[in-house]
Amino acid sequence: MSSEVADSVVQTVTYWTLFGGVALGAVVPVIPTGALVSAAAAAALYSLHPVTVLLVIAVGTVAALLGDMVLFGICSLPVGDRLLAWLRRRTNPVLLERSHRRLDDHGLRVLILSRLIPGGRIPIMAAALMLNLTWRWYLAGDILAAAVWSLTYAAIGVLSGSIFEEQWKGIALAIVLVVLVSVAPAGWKRLRGGRSGNLAPADQEST
Repeated sequence: MSSEVADSVVQTVTYWTLFGGVALGAVVPVIPTGALVSAAAAAALYSLHPVTVLLVIAVGTVAALLGDMVLFGICSLPVGDRLLAWLRRRTNPVLLERSHRRLDDHGLRVLILSRLIPGGRIPIMAAALMLNLTWRWYLAGDILAAAVWSLTYAAIGVLSGSIFEEQWKGIALAIVLVVLVSVAPAGWKRLRGGRSGNLAPADQEST
């Protein structure tokens, strides 16, 4: 097997793995789909054909959109009541109520932004379902949301891959950056909560 054929086979497997991983991760929100896109983009950067990065973005977009709509469709069915209840249990009630209000006030703009915020997609989807929004409305916003999401995480992969000459280092850095981006909001909230708790007794003593 020639090196060109081998590279073609590897790229094909990578695209299908990316598609399957992102689509499944959109339905079962426990798979780090952003890391998959970033790692694939970092790997594609080392290819002799730069267009492969665009293919990664396209595959990530279609897979994310498909997974989102499958999950939305399942939750919209009578048999999806349990799944919707599960999504609600996984979401902070305060965050869910806030998402409900924002979606009601700002519509598609909130839907688009929700995919870029770690942990923001599920509350917005649950809020959309509680508002009885149609799948056509959700699809209209999710097309752009999935594209922007895929482009953003691919950019992280390209940035990581451009730093190192060794492919594995670029991929590893892309994954690390995505993990940091994913945990940063939760860490910041905990830090702020800890500071608030530490300041509270001092405030009470001063009054």
